[in-house]
Amino acid sequence: MRRQDSIREGSVLVWTVLVIAILSLIGVETLRLVTAKYQNALQTSTWQESLLAAESGIDLAIVELRKSLYPQPNHAWDG
Repeated sequence: MRRQDSIREGSVLVWTVLVIAILSLIGVETLRLVTAKYQNALQTSTWQESLLAAESGIDLAIVELRKSLYPQPNHAWDG
């Protein structure tokens, strides 16, 4: 009788370890997918921010160039 209980307890231990391993694999895969999506979103937002900064710089340069078209004193390129 004691032998049957020992085998049953060992079987439960194996199943528990197996379930924990499967859940761990699912968690690791989920974390990997979320990390990849996060990196992609971060790269896209950084690219958009850089594009906005470049366009703003171009707009400022165009404003300064237009100032130089007006007659003197136009204060173009001061400061």
